[in-house]
Amino acid sequence: MKRYLNLFFSLAPAPLFLLGAVWSWSNGASICGAVYEMPVMWLVMAFAHTTPWLAWWSQRDLQKFQTLPDKQQ
Repeated sequence: MKRYLNLFFSLAPAPLFLLGAVWSWSNGASICGAVYEMPVMWLVMAFAHTTPWLAWWSQRDLQKFQTLPDKQQ
């Protein structure tokens, strides 16, 4: 259970930032004065948090080819 919670909290920020970009773009919220500044900020933050996804994806692919060691007799 602890492993799945750790995985969730390490992978959750990137999709949430993408959702923030979509919401900010569709809502037209202009906090800083221009409509495009907040969606760009959300996209930069999503890009900055892609490293856990890349590590998870490469580890996931490598686990498919995992073999057991030969039994020592």
